[in-house]
Amino acid sequence: MSTIDPQKLHPNPANTIFDPLPEDIYQAFKDDIAQRGLLNPILVTPDFMIIAGHHRLKAAVELGRRDEINSHSVKENDRPIANR
Repeated sequence: MSTIDPQKLHPNPANTIFDPLPEDIYQAFKDDIAQRGLLNPILVTPDFMIIAGHHRLKAAVELGRRDEINSHSVKENDRPIANR
């Protein structure tokens, strides 16, 4: 695991198939991150595309964590598994 500047990250175009979280659920999720931090890193490709963690990233940035976010880069040969 490493840290990354969240401004380097870009969304996965395939993520558009998912609806946003309902506001009450998102707020509870964000409150949990505020209390306990990011328990799971943002999963990214070597070119900084987010595979998993779009909501975690959004919540962390909204909470003021704009400098460095915990991340884990997936190796190129792992990408097909991550994009399923």
